[in-house]
Amino acid sequence: MADSLLEQVSALQQEIGGVLRADDIEYVHRMRVASRRLRTRLTIFEKHLPKGKASEWQKDIRQLTRALGDARDKDVQIKIVRKYLKKLSNGEYRPGIRRLLFRLKQCRTGLQIRIVKAIRRLRENNIIEDIETISRQIRARALIKQTTDTSNLLLQVANQAISARLEEMLGWELYVDRVECIKELHAMRIAAKHFRYTMETFVPLYASGLEDYIASSRRIQTMLGDIHDCDVWAQFLPAFIVDEGKKMEEYFGHNNGLAKLKPGINSFKRDRSKMRRTWYRKFTAFWHEMNAQGAWNKLLSDIGADLAAPEII
Repeated sequence: MADSLLEQVSALQQEIGGVLRADDIEYVHRMRVASRRLRTRLTIFEKHLPKGKASEWQKDIRQLTRALGDARDKDVQIKIVRKYLKKLSNGEYRPGIRRLLFRLKQCRTGLQIRIVKAIRRLRENNIIEDIETISRQIRARALIKQTTDTSNLLLQVANQAISARLEEMLGWELYVDRVECIKELHAMRIAAKHFRYTMETFVPLYASGLEDYIASSRRIQTMLGDIHDCDVWAQFLPAFIVDEGKKMEEYFGHNNGLAKLKPGINSFKRDRSKMRRTWYRKFTAFWHEMNAQGAWNKLLSDIGADLAAPEII
């Protein structure tokens, strides 16, 4: 537990400088992942930590994750729009895509302020130092008591945590073949993410490894994420056109220039709709393939193989 928490605190810390400089979007991505993994592990081990500490730490870390998440989403959108603009051959579409890219960049600049504030709050509240101190104390006690990394208690914690997250993900399975269930598929993506991070927490415990299951859950999470991104575009782009029209009216007194933007925005909307259909087909095919292989039952068998019967007290 202590090593697991220290690992993610270190991963989070080493990205702070790059995130504040904002010269590479991958810093934000890696720090966001580290913050999510840290939160997952705090949730798993909450009752084994000093009372109230996990919830106290979670508050500030959650705010950081949200700030990083909003920035990462915008970074990904900017990257996608840039790629689309680069491959455009129809000059009529360029004004709309350029305006979209400009607004996204404006928004991303504003989000950086939130990130800086969240990091400052984390530092002011000494969250990282507090987690490190307590984790090192726990680690020292474990070493003195010669606690093993494969105790039956730890294996029980792992089994229960992984099984619960798998059950949560499978709870959304009835929506897999329902293409119109946007909210439910997004919820399944979140469940797959929690499932993956939980398995990653306990990788050192299993000689057989969980890498294949982690890779599968990552693939599910990624495909559902791509589907969700397309759904976000479907809602965002019509609203973007309306907002741009209002800005033109406020500044020029009319929105005649909107006609130059619409062709590009509408072409991009069609492209995202096409990509959603592609990602959805890939996701459903992979999901049914995993079920046909009995992957999830095999996982439960693997994590239960080394688990001794609980002692009767």
